[in-house]
Amino acid sequence: MNMKEMKTENGTEKKEDRRVRRTKKLLSQGLIELMQHKQVKDITVRELAERVDVNRGTFYLYYRDIFDLLERLEDKYTKMQQKSIDNSSKERYITVTKYEK
Repeated sequence: MNMKEMKTENGTEKKEDRRVRRTKKLLSQGLIELMQHKQVKDITVRELAERVDVNRGTFYLYYRDIFDLLERLEDKYTKMQQKSIDNSSKERYITVTKYEK
């Protein structure tokens, strides 16, 4: 079974189920699609849930509100960007040191 680790509130490691990841991905993609047509303040949980065919209660299992989902998306993409920058810096360092020897 393909599982992804995540930290719980008390700092312990917990496995995130593939279905949970799929649901969160659907909600994220749905929010991005809706934001192309309207301001985030005008998007409702009901509208998002209906768009991605997820129960509203399921949304609330993972997020407090639309702004919580948006904040987590921003955090995710910021971390991805930082990781990409870090990897790029490491590759340049390795290349430079390789040719200096």
